[in-house]
Amino acid sequence: MRLLVANTYAGSLLLAAERRKDEVIASLEDANYGGAIQLANFPRLNYYPTTDVWPEYDLTDTVVIAHPPCAAFSSQNRGSAAMRGFNAPKVRCTEKVVEYALKSKAAALAVESVPRALVGLWFMYDGYAKKYGYDVYRISLNAGSLGVAQYRPRFWAVLVRKGLVKNLKLTMEPKRREMKDIISDYDGCCLTELPWVKEHTEEQLERVRQSLNSEKEFNDYLKTARGSVVKTLPDKLKLEKCDGDVYECACARHVETRRAAMGWNFTSHSMVMLNPSDLAPTLLAGSWWFYKTRALVAEEYKQVMDFPRDYVFPGEYYLKRTREYLSRGVAPATAEWILNQIESNLTGKELSGSLKAELEPNDSTVNFWLTPKARREAVATEVILK
Repeated sequence: MRLLVANTYAGSLLLAAERRKDEVIASLEDANYGGAIQLANFPRLNYYPTTDVWPEYDLTDTVVIAHPPCAAFSSQNRGSAAMRGFNAPKVRCTEKVVEYALKSKAAALAVESVPRALVGLWFMYDGYAKKYGYDVYRISLNAGSLGVAQYRPRFWAVLVRKGLVKNLKLTMEPKRREMKDIISDYDGCCLTELPWVKEHTEEQLERVRQSLNSEKEFNDYLKTARGSVVKTLPDKLKLEKCDGDVYECACARHVETRRAAMGWNFTSHSMVMLNPSDLAPTLLAGSWWFYKTRALVAEEYKQVMDFPRDYVFPGEYYLKRTREYLSRGVAPATAEWILNQIESNLTGKELSGSLKAELEPNDSTVNFWLTPKARREAVATEVILK
């Protein structure tokens, strides 16, 4: 399939296209974010770093797939009101790529974002679809249902040029892979430790050790703790729970939380003890994960995001920011699934799968592929139409 990619950052959409053997005509960025990583892994790529140099294409027989900035609807965005919601500056990046694709008559456009964008951008997609003659289909999809060892719920808007399909037919064969399926008990050979992670893990473990009464308790904690240190350590110490402000409360639990924490943002940037028999939580730029006896290394963060272990992050600058660039992209398996569905609908090629749905365009129908709230439960088992 002929494909144009936009806002792929570290190259997740390019990986999906490579796995499908698509013809990628170009990769477009609006602020040259991640361009060096893309070119290090795809040296023959036609790359356009900023919107002022985006070329004009006739996209009549081309599918566009994009992942513009989602900060305006991200739960991590706790900035001013002006930086959140539809009127935030980052939304203009989404509008830019949508109008670019539809104005150039793309056969279809798929745009990935965080779940809150489903409602937040609802009328925007309807408006551009009406202006340029497209049907809109909305899909909520969790990477954990497609063999990615990470609980990563996301929203996809799929716009198809009118007349090409009647309804959008979707098929899925759910897969589940847990942490123990992708990470082995390595001896440390040929692995790339992330400098910040190595340094701070040693200090974090020492703080945990100081809180416990013996080396046995410390080792038991490493074996059994599941979740953030700032939550599991107070639980281990049986400190009474409190609804007070974690940053200011003088209770024993919150004093211990502040003492054990390595940073000031306790909830987002604390070391998390992973469960071998579960999915990892959603990868964020500040995620800091510990598995069995050690912190994860660069290759393993790539695996959790469905990237190849040998994927290149060139130079010290990008190595230090491996988690940042991975977290701000798309799990390639989800992009691959979306592209498979689009190609199937455009060509009539049937796909197999135990879950099936058919979406009508431009109404209030939303398709949810469910991964239960408890990550340790089964993967997607049903389709819900709303």
